[in-house]
Amino acid sequence: MFTYLIFASFFFFNSLVIETALVEYDFIVRTIPSNPDGYPRPVIIMHNANSSWDVNRPFPGPLIRAKLGDTLRIRITNMMRDQATSIHFHGLHMFKNPWADGTEHITQCPIAPHQTFIYEFEVTQTGTFWYHS
Repeated sequence: MFTYLIFASFFFFNSLVIETALVEYDFIVRTIPSNPDGYPRPVIIMHNANSSWDVNRPFPGPLIRAKLGDTLRIRITNMMRDQATSIHFHGLHMFKNPWADGTEHITQCPIAPHQTFIYEFEVTQTGTFWYHS
């Protein structure tokens, strides 16, 4: 009977383990000619590094998906010619790396032209959130 309880408790507690994953994205930020509001001008876009920027002209940026407990690793490469950038995530808590989320020169160093920065953080809440540059 005791062996049965140990065996049953093992499966019970094993089922409580949350499976997490490392979710990786590789994005490129660049400027393209566009007219999202009817007035032609240069527009900053972000697209997957493994896709062409001119397919469907991704505006706004690509969808990022992760589950609670996952670790997000987002690699941003700035391909703009003469403008630095950064990415800010609204609503996502950055408990272990607050320096990697926010306004240039305030909470984060900017990503210089032709440079790459990797954002890595654990997803600690559920919901729909948005990001911007």
